[in-house]
Amino acid sequence: MYALFIINPVSGNGKAQNAALSAMQMLLKDGTLSQADVFYTRGKDDAYNKALTAQETGYDFVVAVGGDGTINEAVLGLYKSNSTIPLAILPAGTSNDFAYSVGIKPTAPCLYNMVKSFTYKTIDIASFNDSYFLNVAAGGMLSDVAHSVTRDIKTKYGMVGYYTVGLKKLAHINWPTTKLIFTIDGKETEVHDNFFFFVSNSKSVGGFHKIAPKATLDDGYLDLYIVDKINIVQAAGVAVRVLNGSLEENVHAEYHRVKELYVRPAEEIDEYHVDYDGENGGGLPLHVKVIPKAVNLLIPTNVKRTEKMFTPQEQDQNQ
Repeated sequence: MYALFIINPVSGNGKAQNAALSAMQMLLKDGTLSQADVFYTRGKDDAYNKALTAQETGYDFVVAVGGDGTINEAVLGLYKSNSTIPLAILPAGTSNDFAYSVGIKPTAPCLYNMVKSFTYKTIDIASFNDSYFLNVAAGGMLSDVAHSVTRDIKTKYGMVGYYTVGLKKLAHINWPTTKLIFTIDGKETEVHDNFFFFVSNSKSVGGFHKIAPKATLDDGYLDLYIVDKINIVQAAGVAVRVLNGSLEENVHAEYHRVKELYVRPAEEIDEYHVDYDGENGGGLPLHVKVIPKAVNLLIPTNVKRTEKMFTPQEQDQNQ
């Protein structure tokens, strides 16, 4: 097989890069790979543009090594080129939510074994206004925290940086809410005095690994959670539900399975942040739509966490 490794050399302090190259050497040595090319990204859209031409170049699969941004670009490049070749990922970001949900570890043995077994599933992605995401789109408190953490803090402190900023924001007595209207699969809701919302393709968001426990990657739906205005006492109940994977059971939360979502402000607002897969998505209005069966993803085998990310039906295994 002929492989393309797309590597962001600044993600994860180089650990993921070393793991990827180690796996590549093992695969070349045992004859699984006949040839492998390595492409290092230098800036925005490099991973996208390289993945865009991967199939026509003759590669049998692509490995994306980096954080959410790098992986997002590789996914988009394969999708936009109507590629059928699988993508393998080796995560090197701050929380690695998507990879965690799928049971993918940032190690050479994990990548080596995925390529050796060459088992893949065709997964959903989602459009986000004029962009796309693989894992999650969010607005309100969750997005504010993400954009309050600098790149230096992410690199140096990882998830600790996120939680520190989050706790500082939660310490404010007057928590910010925004009056929003959600249109869910064509049905408009009443006005929400919203604290935060997120729409997820996987079970893990912001390092909270059970926050969307019903999400799967191949069901043609996204999982929407809406949490409206709460006080500090009520927040404790929400936090417990987030940690144990039962947020939809909290009286202050709403849960929906959606194919298409519009979010707009119910009144004039000065500023509002939304993001997708850790990237700045601008403001409102927001239009999200699931894209079923968009990209083939190499997955680990015999991993319970991986099995839970797909609907209970026979998996497409390709040798």
